[in-house]
Amino acid sequence: MTLSDEELEEIALIEAELSSICRYSETAKNILQGRKFNKSRKLEDNITKGRRLSELTLEELEKLKEVTMLDRYKEDIQEEIDKRKKESFEEQLQNDNSIISFSEDEEEAHYKIDEDPLSSDSDINRWDFDNDGDKADEEGNKLLFDY
Repeated sequence: MTLSDEELEEIALIEAELSSICRYSETAKNILQGRKFNKSRKLEDNITKGRRLSELTLEELEKLKEVTMLDRYKEDIQEEIDKRKKESFEEQLQNDNSIISFSEDEEEAHYKIDEDPLSSDSDINRWDFDNDGDKADEEGNKLLFDY
């Protein structure tokens, strides 16, 4: 004789009342949970069809997360979903314009700079970095005395 799910739920309620009064095992509840678990496993198998989580689409992962009963498996599914939704670090920086492109073309360059020291006409060795009026020779050495 096989009981339906509704009959098992009624028996589970009665068993729950009995277990609160005395030590009574909740057999109907355990059978009902087993049936739910078996149904969820069949649904999981229908969704996955033997494929790994990495091979499933995002929609299939969402369905699988709703169907599964195992918390550890739900965590694995959520990690895979987060991995798919999360942009790569480089993409995220590029979207925020945080990556500087040093391309040859001025239009493609994402940076603004007043003067490019390597392509400017002035000699880099003659620059006075501390603005105190020091002079430097061709090798970049500071001159203590003017000749």
